[in-house]
This record gives sequence, structure tokens and C-alpha cells, in this order.
Amino acid sequence: MVTEQKSQVVNKLKDLTEKYSIVASLDLFGLPAKQLQNMREELRCNCEILMTKHRLMTIALNESSKKGIGKLSESFRGMPALIFTNDNPFKLFKKLEKSKSPIAAKAGQVAPKDIIVPAGSTNFSPGPIIGELKSAGIDAGIINGKIEIKSDSTVLKKGETFTESLSSLLARLDIKPMEVGLNLVSAYENGLVFDADVLKIDETAFAAKLASAISGGFNLSVEVVYFNKQNINLILNNAISQSRNLAINECLVNSQIIEDILARATANANGLKSELQTNGFA
Repeated sequence: MVTEQKSQVVNKLKDLTEKYSIVASLDLFGLPAKQLQNMREELRCNCEILMTKHRLMTIALNESSKKGIGKLSESFRGMPALIFTNDNPFKLFKKLEKSKSPIAAKAGQVAPKDIIVPAGSTNFSPGPIIGELKSAGIDAGIINGKIEIKSDSTVLKKGETFTESLSSLLARLDIKPMEVGLNLVSAYENGLVFDADVLKIDETAFAAKLASAISGGFNLSVEVVYFNKQNINLILNNAISQSRNLAINECLVNSQIIEDILARATANANGLKSELQTNGFA
């Protein structure tokens, strides 16, 4: 049986699902308590974060009146928590990503992306560390009495695990490949659950694709002569130009094109005269 205290927690969670339009699951694994407290303070104006036992959060979501919100519990992982807000999921994801800060990697952690050590000079003098660099797959040499990394070197692939020696070496190079913050796993809105991969949008690439789509749509509407207020002037100008060229080619004389027809006829006559002269007929 659920105790009174647990029942109160479940009811509070259910109330929050009714109060806010967006509910998202977080993974707080590895997040220091102090940083969690700071982030709560930063987000308190438009977000609420609640962390309790996995089972109680699952019960609350399943008992909520919102359709499909129970599926959110399927994404719980690590140290799960729930965040409640009225921001749309994409805006929430972007806000949480911006709040993260880089930290050094620890042995046993999984690389979230390919870890690359960039080319450039270091502050290290020649010594045993050059052997450590080469053992890690880093192209290094000695230039002007200092160790220099000759080219960008991938030391770990996404999904691979940091070793003690590699994490220590990266820390000495002041490379912080990990991020600490609130990791959004999935978000619920209007009956749908969005995974983090869906919410992670490259805004520059999206803007470029949107601009390309707009341009393509505009060109198509002009090509098929589908009138709207954006393309009507271009379509009419194209029609005028095409009809003018047709009239000139067919010598359909009118006051607007007679000078063009005469100019064309003169040019043709001059061309014919020049050809006859070249061939000795005139």
C-alpha cells in the first residue's frame, strides 16, 4: 500500500501535469547537487523540477488525465526527474542545452560524440608525455623546444568509454569533452512524446532548408502559372516578354514592336549582304 506521504507526492505530480502543458523527463545522473540547485533557481520563473522515486513518477503519469502521458515513463533512465513548463519542447530543449557547462571526462564515462584533440602548440616540454600522446593516437612532435600536436586527432569515437589514462591526458591538455547539466530525454505535448533527437535542431541548417523550400515553391508557382500576391508581377512580366518575342518572331506588326521587327529585318538584310559579298555575288 502506498503510504500517505507517497500518496501526497503522486498527487502533487498529477497536479503539475494538469497545471503545465509540457512535461519532460530528465536524466540527472552525474549532476552535482549544487549545480542542480543553481539550475532550479535559474529556471524557477517558468519551470518546475521534481525528482522522486521512479515508481511514484510512473504511477502519477499513468493516473494523469492527459492522454498518452504515461508513455513518458518509458524513457526514464539514469537518475530520472520530471520538469514541468509551458514553453514548447523545442524551446525547452534549447534552453537546457545552453545551460550546460563543459567539464573534464572521467574514467568509465561514455563519449557523447567523437573526441578530437585539435592541432596546435602545447606548453609541454619534451619528455615522457610525448609517448602518452602517441599512445593515445595523437600525432605529436617537438618544435622549437615544445611539444606540438601536428594534426587534429580523434582519440575516442562516439559511444566508446574513457579510460583512466585518456581522461587524465585530456585534463592535462585542458580539454573538457563532457558537459554537465540537465539532460532532457523526452518531452510530452498534446498526446505526443518527442525524443531528444527530434528536439535537437540545427537552426542554421533548418533556416537554409526553409529558404531553399521557399525558393523552390516560388519557382514552381511561376513555372505552372499559379497566381498569388508574391509572384503575380513576375508571371505577368514573363507573359509580356514571351508574347512580345512571339510577335516579333512571327512578324505580327503592332505599334509596340514594329521598331524591333524593322531592326531585326535590317540586321538580317545586312547579314545576307555581307555573306553575298564574301562569296563574290555582290
